[in-house]
Amino acid sequence: MSLPAKIVLFLLAVSGVFRLKFGNDPSQFYRPDPFLAAGEKAFFDLGMASAESLAVVSGFSVQDALEREEAAGVKGGVSEIVPSFARQRENAALVDRLCEKEGAAYTAATGLPVVRRSVPPPDEALLDASAPPHPMLAKMLAPRIVRDPWFTYLVTPAPKGFKPSQGVAVFSPRAALQSVFDEYQREAFRLLEWSLACLAALLVAMFGRRVPAYAMPVLGAALATAGVLGWMGETLNFFHVLCFFVFVGLGMDYAIFHAPVPGAARTIRSRVVLFSFLSSFVGLGLLAFTDLAVTRAMGRTLATGLLFSYLFSLPSRATSREPRTAAWHEQREQSAGRLRLLFMWNLYALFGKTAAKLATVAVMAFVYPFARPARRSLEKFYSVLGGARPGTFALFRHLLGFAWSLVDKTDACTLKKNLPRIAARDDDGWRDFSRLVESGRGAFLVSTHLGTAEVLPALPVALASGGAPARIPRVHAFQQMSHDAVFTDVFMRHFDHSSVTLHPVEEIGVETAVEMKDAISRGELVIMAGDRPSAGAARTRDATARFLGVPCRWPRGTFVFARLMESPVFFVTCVRTGFNSFEAHFERFAPPEEGGASGIEKAMLDGYVAFLERETRARPSEWFHFHDFFADS
Repeated sequence: MSLPAKIVLFLLAVSGVFRLKFGNDPSQFYRPDPFLAAGEKAFFDLGMASAESLAVVSGFSVQDALEREEAAGVKGGVSEIVPSFARQRENAALVDRLCEKEGAAYTAATGLPVVRRSVPPPDEALLDASAPPHPMLAKMLAPRIVRDPWFTYLVTPAPKGFKPSQGVAVFSPRAALQSVFDEYQREAFRLLEWSLACLAALLVAMFGRRVPAYAMPVLGAALATAGVLGWMGETLNFFHVLCFFVFVGLGMDYAIFHAPVPGAARTIRSRVVLFSFLSSFVGLGLLAFTDLAVTRAMGRTLATGLLFSYLFSLPSRATSREPRTAAWHEQREQSAGRLRLLFMWNLYALFGKTAAKLATVAVMAFVYPFARPARRSLEKFYSVLGGARPGTFALFRHLLGFAWSLVDKTDACTLKKNLPRIAARDDDGWRDFSRLVESGRGAFLVSTHLGTAEVLPALPVALASGGAPARIPRVHAFQQMSHDAVFTDVFMRHFDHSSVTLHPVEEIGVETAVEMKDAISRGELVIMAGDRPSAGAARTRDATARFLGVPCRWPRGTFVFARLMESPVFFVTCVRTGFNSFEAHFERFAPPEEGGASGIEKAMLDGYVAFLERETRARPSEWFHFHDFFADS
């Protein structure tokens, strides 16, 4: 669906917001058909159900309640059917006086005697639950007398304009019910606000700058749904608000899973989202055809909200093309919040490297579902490598190895609480490097992002106890500092500069070359990565060489810099062999006798690529490039 079509549809729908009304009138929740409504009205008019309000008289006993009702003058109350004992005695006395006054006159006029009949005592059985009352009278009074262990209540339809008094309250069922639903609606709005705030915080933590792309379709669907309800003449009530909880959650799922993914995966996900939408739309939308007003309103709201959520989440034509995995300098770190990294640092500082590594298992389990760029780059790496497509567990284990490498790097370059066991592969390259270091000469090392080269400064320390080389040369390492990496910022705050000096790659110049040449002449080591393409405009200075059978970009500057040092050059990797053990491999570059400067640089690049390819095929799980390394293939 194109973006202009979405905008037009949204504007047409949302314009109905101005017609929207709010209220929780209980009469709106139930609307029977006209014939049934007429029958219900005729039936309820016989009792109290049709009363707008009720007069409720409370007393300590039935007699107390009757007396209070008589005193309040409640019309049509229980006391007019069964007067209180006090009222019955008054009536009996009135009858006696009437007989005395009128009886003498009657006898004088007619000569007939007046036969006096005693007024029967008050019928206590009518109001005593323990005695059998008169059947018809009991049926009439049963719904009007309510008793509990402490009080008795008399309930009567209140006349219009009736005012409450002491012991007599006026209760409106409709107003009370509406007040309850109003309170429910206010609480639902508060919960909706908190839910949206928590959802926004969680999305920011997971997706960072991509959150607006996911949130805008859902927000647009909510506003458009409210507008359509306005056009329908619906009065927004508590039950409508509940529906917003449902389709906002489902709409967020649609937006996330409609995000651009590579080729076939995007097609499969689009179908899954479509089927999910159709099942929810049909199942919940059928509620719109029920007779009960509440479920009918919920069905309309859910169907409208789901429809807009799905339509607005569809990728626009301009953004539905095949996405690429961002270059390394364009990617943001996954789960690298400052507070989380500080927590991991303090965990390491207090309990050591093993505890930090165990904690990363839980961290990676949380991060893994959202690390799609990393998983995508690994899938492409394994496809280029020619192996079987990796499963979920294999990808998780690969990413966990990278997380552990960060912990090893932190330990080797900061507190050195538990340095790894590092062994060197016993071959000509290692023997050449060992003799070079022992003799006090320096060298230029071209490292890789295969394994963890940052633990190499710990190599002389690890081997000193078993023999040579006991001398620990100073190391000068170059790192990209302009990349917005939270880990690098936290890492540098605790970096140990005693044996390693870090230099920013961005500031390399003539002075840097002279400084590094002098450092090598003093017997120090200079290390620079040879497998990370340049960032930004500098990519035009990169070289191209085939790696794993496909052309890839390589930083020409690394090999130019190595040639300018006029020192021995070694290619080096350091790969994990156990939980806290590594193996380093050194290979010395033999420059060609002819070809000039460009020939030396090309030969160095070709030798480095061949070295890295052999090491990669031997240890593919140590490949820690999570960008599109094969973008130029």
